[in-house]
Amino acid sequence: ESENEVTVEAMNRGIYEKYHKNVAIYKATATWCGPCAAMTKVLLNLNEDTKNHTVELCWHFEDELALTPPGSDYDCGEILVSYFRGGGVPTVVLDLKDKIIESSTSSIEEAVWDLRADYPATCGLKLLSEYDEETDQIAVTAYLASSTGGSYDLGMALLLNDQVIPSGTNEGGRYSHIVKASTGNFYMYSNAIEEVEKNGEISRTWYLDAGDLDVDDLSVAVYALVKDGNAARIDNIAEVKVGESI
Repeated sequence: ESENEVTVEAMNRGIYEKYHKNVAIYKATATWCGPCAAMTKVLLNLNEDTKNHTVELCWHFEDELALTPPGSDYDCGEILVSYFRGGGVPTVVLDLKDKIIESSTSSIEEAVWDLRADYPATCGLKLLSEYDEETDQIAVTAYLASSTGGSYDLGMALLLNDQVIPSGTNEGGRYSHIVKASTGNFYMYSNAIEEVEKNGEISRTWYLDAGDLDVDDLSVAVYALVKDGNAARIDNIAEVKVGESI
């Protein structure tokens, strides 16, 4: 017991954070890269709260899993490394805003927390995904609702999970969140910017061919870009398994 009088003030977090904020973890990586395996372990060791507020996208660099955009001589991993002046792999960037220099679990957790605190999401995302077995086509519809209104640029990435590359440096050669398809605005604003009214909503649908990929191993990430100075920042991102909704 204490003779001191203590006053506790309860703050309503919903006043300033209407939507669940996820931070995008962009990782430029490669199956041949030794330090990349260490970074994979760092990300696997993130605490549950951080994992519940992040979506990881792995952009492979000059290996068998790399994604090359149509008409480009460079793969997406190489584009990211060049854009963020990483110099090599692994390069990790959060929300296209903060490049990670210290490769430790605690430093990434702190950086994720800071982004959540400094840039609470102004929009929420609802994702619906369907798979048509006859056509082998995936349809993904994203609904974006904004509490503030403003300009948003929606993007999408198809992710391949639970893959084993015997020659890979990751433990057991296991790789996940491998980007196998993406819209072109994965690292900067596009010309498809949409204006949203305060408390308004927009939607967009993408169609993808599953090809020879196992649908059970696929998920889709949808992100909303906003302008941040002369660059772009991811305001929010969400992930859903193909055939499910969130």
